[in-house]
Amino acid sequence: MKRIVIMFLLFVPTFSTLASDDELSVALVGTKTPGLFDDEIPGPYNVVLDRITAKYDGPFKIIWEHRRRAFRDFQANSIDCLFVSAGRDNSFANFGVPRKALIFSSSVNRVTMKIYTLAEDAIVEDMAFLKTQTLALDGGAISVDTAVNQFGLTREKLLPTESLTQAFNLLMLGRVEGVLTFDNDYANWRVRTSNFNKYHTSESFEIDSNEDSIVCKRSPATVAFIRHVNAAITELKTTNELAQILAGKSATNK
Repeated sequence: MKRIVIMFLLFVPTFSTLASDDELSVALVGTKTPGLFDDEIPGPYNVVLDRITAKYDGPFKIIWEHRRRAFRDFQANSIDCLFVSAGRDNSFANFGVPRKALIFSSSVNRVTMKIYTLAEDAIVEDMAFLKTQTLALDGGAISVDTAVNQFGLTREKLLPTESLTQAFNLLMLGRVEGVLTFDNDYANWRVRTSNFNKYHTSESFEIDSNEDSIVCKRSPATVAFIRHVNAAITELKTTNELAQILAGKSATNK
């Protein structure tokens, strides 16, 4: 697999021979998630991005940032596109970014928000538990405002964390009764911890679900970029290669 470094340049097709490279360049911020999508500990999403941008032939660069900063920079208009993002506009409406200003790619992967508890405790199967217990939030996956406004949780019972390691340490110490995060983030974190067998979650109960995708500020350059990305995603799905990459079975994962 071709390794993605902190910043690299590819090339994006132009709309007009009169347009400058600066007008057509696309800057994408990659949200660092070690083991899933990261410049230092790469994972399946590195392979996906590599494949869907491989045949692009105009100005394109990627900048790696931690998720919170990546979202802030994207919302502040200093970045054209963001990956990984939820494939829906209400995630950005909360920050005052209007729907007409955004363009989303096709879905790369469906992910679900889960509640994880200690293995010796009961598996959580309904929202009632979440509304009465103290919970740690994976800060890269869910904010306190989203937990309160979208899921009706109690602000005073929510502890935002900087990492899943911090969140699960709070769970082990008895400071919280559960951890909220996405299933794919947990799956990639657990392979790097020796305590993975100390936690569990319901197979069927989902707090929320998202379609991971690329989101861009709408412009001639990003419309062309998303058009190319969507065609590449369709090809990967048609050949079943996307499923193989996500499962870590593609030859390009190695």
